[in-house]
Amino acid sequence: MKPILSLKRDTMRVPRSFHDKVRRLVQDIISSEYFNYLVVALAALLMSGVIYAVVEQPRVMWGDVFFYPSTLGQTWAEVIIIAMSYMLCFIGMYLIYKSHRYLYEPKHASIMMIVGTLILFVSLVLLMIIYGVKRGW
Repeated sequence: MKPILSLKRDTMRVPRSFHDKVRRLVQDIISSEYFNYLVVALAALLMSGVIYAVVEQPRVMWGDVFFYPSTLGQTWAEVIIIAMSYMLCFIGMYLIYKSHRYLYEPKHASIMMIVGTLILFVSLVLLMIIYGVKRGW
């Protein structure tokens, strides 16, 4: 037979205050392995000009043009493409960084190094092309 009132610690939880719950949530987020990815994604968004796009509220450009034809403006599509390019740069640099951990497997390390270098190169070329289009080359 089960007792009517159990005095176990698990069942007798004391309700936490909102402050304690928020503090626990923030500690879990900061201590998790995904916090670094969140910081990198936030940095890429900030570098891509999302604050400018929010404040200025650029017009939507219809047609096959994704980029504002001047360096004095920016569209939302441009913000997204540039943020993705920055993320690709970070991914390429991360793969290059991680490749040194596989030195005991030279084939795996060299593949990671080559893939990271290619991703980094392609994303940097894409960023230079976007800048060239905006400058009018």
